[in-house]
Amino acid sequence: GVRVKINSLKVEIEDETLKHKIRSYFNTTYFNPKKIEVSMGKTKKLLKSLHYYFPEIELKKNYLGNRKERIDLLVKVNAGYKYVFRFIGMRDRMSIIDGAWKNKVFEKFALKESETKLLNYLFTKGYLQATIRSEIIDSEDGIKTIVFYVRKRDKYFLNKISFIGNRSISNSRIRQVINSDKLLY
Repeated sequence: GVRVKINSLKVEIEDETLKHKIRSYFNTTYFNPKKIEVSMGKTKKLLKSLHYYFPEIELKKNYLGNRKERIDLLVKVNAGYKYVFRFIGMRDRMSIIDGAWKNKVFEKFALKESETKLLNYLFTKGYLQATIRSEIIDSEDGIKTIVFYVRKRDKYFLNKISFIGNRSISNSRIRQVINSDKLLY
């Protein structure tokens, strides 16, 4: 096949400070779709590190010449929404809720899914009466702050487990099974 030389490369993004950095990801002499995919991945990773969620990257190609040996590339980047997460009443648990915000969903759904994931986490830690309230705060600079207000309340521990009515399996054998199956807890 014919190697396609990049004639021009233009990056469009609202934030001018990011334009040069993103352009450097795509800066190559010849057009290679696999390298372009890697560059798009690097761009998304950069935006995520800057707290942007749901970025959209569009690549427009315009082949030049009779044999399409040259190409003009236009990379249009919509950085997405900038979010900052705050956890009041517990340590930062972004790793627990990150999946809800990585996938393109409505904010309200991601918010409710995050609350559920955080509650499940707290339940596994013994906070059976924990409550979570959340809100989205819009700021004038376009950054949305997601705040989770966590109330842990009392922490519960297992003290004693009794098996009543069982006659076919010994209590010690049941305890071995429970201790070996960490998925139960």
